[in-house]
Amino acid sequence: MALLDDVVNALRHAVDLRIITTVCDVTLDKFEEGPTITLGSPQKTAVTSVDLLQGDIKNAMHPDFMSKDDPSLRDFHLQQVKLGQDIVANNLRTLVELMERVWDKIRDHEAVTGVQPGIQPGIQPPAKN
Repeated sequence: MALLDDVVNALRHAVDLRIITTVCDVTLDKFEEGPTITLGSPQKTAVTSVDLLQGDIKNAMHPDFMSKDDPSLRDFHLQQVKLGQDIVANNLRTLVELMERVWDKIRDHEAVTGVQPGIQPGIQPPAKN
């Protein structure tokens, strides 16, 4: 089943959530056609990387992001990290719901025909509770 293979492959590669916030001069070209973004110098960057399987979180920030006088850069970056985590959590919930529906359709098909449609040997739908 191509869809199932695609989902399994996507999950294998979707293990790292990376949020990058860069402060610098920015030039946008061809905005209507899909923008070309050119970053200028100097760049001040904050990077957060979250390993979604292990739960490891790594941060690297330019010192300006840690300013006590103006925490707005740090706060903005942290808001983006939270938004990214929320998006991943929502996408995983949606994926689980989709896979439950797919397995239900497979069970229905098997009940009617006695044949599992295009599933790799050894892969079985989870038992229905």
